[in-house]
Amino acid sequence: MSTEENKKLYYDAMDAFNRGDLDTYWGYFSPDFVNHSASLGGTLDLEGAKQSMQAELSALPDLKLNVVDVVAEGDMVAARGTMTGTQTGSFQGIAPTGKQVSIESMVFLRIVDGKFVENWEVADTYGMMVQLGVIPEAKVA
Repeated sequence: MSTEENKKLYYDAMDAFNRGDLDTYWGYFSPDFVNHSASLGGTLDLEGAKQSMQAELSALPDLKLNVVDVVAEGDMVAARGTMTGTQTGSFQGIAPTGKQVSIESMVFLRIVDGKFVENWEVADTYGMMVQLGVIPEAKVA
């Protein structure tokens, strides 16, 4: 696939996610998908990615991703965005706060035959914990 097709694939997947169409969203992933950034303790495979996503959506049912930048080269797509949602469910032992969070994130996805096969992601979990009131904001001297 061309780099433009890979970028479109990413945008289409994120559109399905934001519409809440998870069947279509997961259809963009290879059965052999590897998540190198399994931050919620899930396994590194597709099933673990689905379990992690379900945990996030249980805690933040209105979770959406605003895509800011997408760059593609070869079989890789890199994207930067902001995830927003309201914590109405328990999240990693944190009782529901009712607070809205805005989390900056960056992701690299490798694509083969029109499917996501690998993922590397970094998200501002520190900022999310501050917004939820779980930890105090660091003071800069």
